[in-house]
Amino acid sequence: MYSSSRFGRNAKHSRGVAQPGSALAWGARGRVFESLRPDQIQKPKSADLGFFMPATSRHAQCVRYRLVGTPWWLQGSHSLSAGFRGSRMGSFKVATFNINGIRSRLPALLEWLGRERPDVVCLQELKAPDDVFPVDAISKAGYGAVWHGQKAWNGVAILARGEAPLLSRKGLPDDPDPSQSRYIEAVISGVVIGCIYLPNGNPQPGPKFDYKLAWFQRLTEHADDLLKAKHPVILAGDYNVVPTDADIYNPRSWRKDALLQPETRKHYRRLLESGWVDSLGSLFPDQPVYTFWDYFRQHWQRDAGLRIDHLLLSPSLSERLQDGGVDRWVRAQAKASDHAPAWISLSV
Repeated sequence: MYSSSRFGRNAKHSRGVAQPGSALAWGARGRVFESLRPDQIQKPKSADLGFFMPATSRHAQCVRYRLVGTPWWLQGSHSLSAGFRGSRMGSFKVATFNINGIRSRLPALLEWLGRERPDVVCLQELKAPDDVFPVDAISKAGYGAVWHGQKAWNGVAILARGEAPLLSRKGLPDDPDPSQSRYIEAVISGVVIGCIYLPNGNPQPGPKFDYKLAWFQRLTEHADDLLKAKHPVILAGDYNVVPTDADIYNPRSWRKDALLQPETRKHYRRLLESGWVDSLGSLFPDQPVYTFWDYFRQHWQRDAGLRIDHLLLSPSLSERLQDGGVDRWVRAQAKASDHAPAWISLSV
């Protein structure tokens, strides 16, 4: 059984800081090659600028640049550290955390960032509009950020230690309800990071569950496009799905919940069948790993948890998976979120 704070943490990561001010390079087919410094990008002529739709994706809109040099994952050594420019030697730590209100839990977030020092963070349920996102406090903590807020509900953000994430998308292509801020995507050190807050779907059956399935379908289609483009990608967030009965303390009392419905699980399996790797599930196949404990009926005190926060890896990154865990100590704090941060580390 893992410890009350976290488990399985073997890899150490560097405190190096990435160089800010990088830009995204795109090839002839619109594929992300890597984050390049400005001096390494051949600036395009005016005719080459504008929004470009990759051949492998129907929806992505990105500024096109000419590529200078060979992208790091096409080089003979296939060294991930080349993509990070030597800024993080050893491992690259990525975490997801449903903060459940960033304004009320900002001190807890800053304490966790200072103690655990993840390189990338995906946040969900900001419950704050864009103009009140605490960018100054997060910047003082050493993190750049992009965010997609919404008053009172939803909201997602991506943080990067020591650099500014390069925003590539807000919202899913053909989002069934664009007014809800549930997806944001950015490039950090050559890796595409998608931050997800999938609809809860309760009560079911009903319109909320129908919306959940429609949103999940759009996510699956976008994830397929990312795989076809051969990007190194991490899709992290609150998926609001319990993948199997082994991922919940006791499924009997949750059978009618939207998180356990066969349709919900079918969409999640569809992602795995298409090539995405459930990182925590693969690291800990024989032990329960919980990321969420309801506020009611003493769920935290009884360790009656669920695993609904996931970090899915594209195949090229799954080979570099080293370690992972859940920072349970965060959930034990006073006035905590009902989620704890889940994290993984990748070799570089």
